[in-house]
Amino acid sequence: MQLRLEPAADLRSPGDLEGRSRHLELIARWFGRVDEDMQTKKAEALHRREMNFMGRAGWKLWIPDATRMCGRLGADAPRLLFVAGVPDLVTPAVAVVGTRRPDAYGLAMARRIGQALGRAGVVVVSGGALGVDAAAHEGALEVGGQTMAVLGGGLAMPHPSSHRDLFRRIAASSGGCVMSEAPCMATARRYSFPSRNRLLAALADAVVVVQAGVPSGALITAERARAMNVPVFAVPGDTWYLLSSGTLGLLQEGARPFGSPADLEVVPDLRGIATAPWPRPGSRPMGLPTPWAERTEIMPAAVGPDEEAVRAAIDRGERTVDALVAHLGLHAGRIQAALLGLEIAGEILVLPGGAVVPL
Repeated sequence: MQLRLEPAADLRSPGDLEGRSRHLELIARWFGRVDEDMQTKKAEALHRREMNFMGRAGWKLWIPDATRMCGRLGADAPRLLFVAGVPDLVTPAVAVVGTRRPDAYGLAMARRIGQALGRAGVVVVSGGALGVDAAAHEGALEVGGQTMAVLGGGLAMPHPSSHRDLFRRIAASSGGCVMSEAPCMATARRYSFPSRNRLLAALADAVVVVQAGVPSGALITAERARAMNVPVFAVPGDTWYLLSSGTLGLLQEGARPFGSPADLEVVPDLRGIATAPWPRPGSRPMGLPTPWAERTEIMPAAVGPDEEAVRAAIDRGERTVDALVAHLGLHAGRIQAALLGLEIAGEILVLPGGAVVPL
C-alpha cells in the first residue's frame, strides 16, 4: 500500500472562531429546514449547548477545505464536520457498504472483508448502519485495524442508537474515528443518508458493495463514487435473490466483481493487498441457508406464544429488537428470550446491534 501526501486533518476546538462561525451557519441551515422561524438567539443557544457537549465528550470540529475529499466533491463539499477520534487521511481507504438486512452470506462477506482490509493496513470506511456496515466495522476492529464511520445524524444522536457502543469503540481505537456533517444534537432524517453517502464515496480509494436491493443507499454511494472516478466493486450473489439485484445491476453497468482482496490490486494505492489472508473457495457449508429457496418441506419448530407472536411480527417486517418491543408491547426481556428460542430453532439470526434476519 502507498501512503498519500495529504495534510493532517484540520481539527479545531469547539470554541475556535472559524469553527464557531461555520458551526452557527450549519445549525441555522440544518434546523431551519424544520423551523422556518429559527432566530439568531435560538441558533446561539443551540450552538452553546453543542459546544459544551463537545467539550465534555472531547470531540473536535474538522474544517476539511484542503482535503482530497473536498476536492472531489467540489461545490458539494462539506464546510464543517464533527469528529470523535482522528481521521487518517494518508492511509488507503475502502468503503464497504450494503443492505441493513443481509443474509448469512452477506454478513459473513462483510465481516471477512473488514478483517482482510484491517489486516492489510487499509482503513475500512462505512456508514455505521445495521447489517453490512456494522459487520465491516466489527471485522476491522476484531483484527486491530482502522475504521471510520460516517453517520447520518449527529454524534450525540447516532443512528441507530443501538450502535452507540460500536461507535464508542471505533472512536477509541487506534486510527479510528466517527464523523458527521450534521450538528451534534441533530437526529438523522431521510435526506441526510444520501448526503452522508457522498462522503463515504469521497473518502475512499474504492467502494465495495456487498449486498443491495433496488433502490438502496449502497447504490447511491456507488453512483457518487463513479461520478468521482472512484472504482466500484460488487460482490456477486444468487441471481434469484432480491438482495443480489443491486450488485448484479452494478456488474452489468461495469463494476468490477469482488471475490477476494486480490481484486482490489487494480487500484494503484491498494497494490500489495493480495497478501491479506482470505479463505479459499470451497463447498457451501451444511446448514448455510439459501434465502430464495422455498422451504415448505421444513416443519416449523414447536414454540411458545411469545415466540409465535415475535415470529409473526418478523414476517410482517419488524426486524429489530426495538421495533419488536414497540410493535408487540412486550417487555424487552420477553422479546430477547423469544428471539433466543427462535435462533436456537434455526429460524432467525440476530446480528450485532439487534437486527433480526429470518432464515
